[in-house]
Amino acid sequence: MNNLNGILFVIVSMAAFTLEDMFIKRLSGEMPVGQILILLGIGSGAVFAAVALYRGDKLFAPAAWRGVVLLRTVAEGLAAMAFATALSLVDISTVAAVFQALPLVITMGAALFLGEQVGWRRWSAICVGFVGVC
Repeated sequence: MNNLNGILFVIVSMAAFTLEDMFIKRLSGEMPVGQILILLGIGSGAVFAAVALYRGDKLFAPAAWRGVVLLRTVAEGLAAMAFATALSLVDISTVAAVFQALPLVITMGAALFLGEQVGWRRWSAICVGFVGVC
């Protein structure tokens, strides 16, 4: 895959995420956030199952039922609930701005708390990114 295809896939996926956020925001006025997430889970699970069956993969692989994978699954569920709740309570532009700042916070946290090496260029980009988010 060349860079242009990768760029196009990122653009299409971000547009799809934005559409999903819009639907969550619109639906949250008429139904509970938990119900919205259950419906999204059923829809995406059906697509996942169809692709897996088409490829001949197992739907319930034993490796997916281990401690760390289950812990990540619970964390992803809690994060989805928090994100959808945020979408239902505040403007979509505010949620988008916080979401855009997330990679900056992760990079900064990895440098400060995990000892990752971050050069002056990356620190400069983090600072400029935070100015842009504000």
